[in-house]
Amino acid sequence: MKKIIFLLLLFAGAKAQTIQFPLKASENKKFLVDQQNHPVFLKGCASWRLSYQVTFDEAKKYLADRKTRGYNALILEITPDLRESAGANQPNVNGEFTFYDKDVSRPNENFFCISTAFCNYVMK
Repeated sequence: MKKIIFLLLLFAGAKAQTIQFPLKASENKKFLVDQQNHPVFLKGCASWRLSYQVTFDEAKKYLADRKTRGYNALILEITPDLRESAGANQPNVNGEFTFYDKDVSRPNENFFCISTAFCNYVMK
């Protein structure tokens, strides 16, 4: 089972640059540009387990800190690994597992509602 991973752009109105979404490839396909064809500089951090290993309030504090440091992108893992390895199939901080009995055809709606709320918060 592959993990679900998202790259989220945070704080589109960051001080150094105003980004007009959605982003696209430049005409020569070598750069990421906004809707006005301005190159987009991504300053990101890998916060892999942020959406399920900390509380929502802790995540908000972390994101506020990232914003003050000029970060405008975040990559995170939405689902923990299901393989039998260290850290596999971990519940989120509310005790919710991603899937019932590790069966990917039986997603736990409570787990994904929390992840969706987190992503919605990041995108506003």
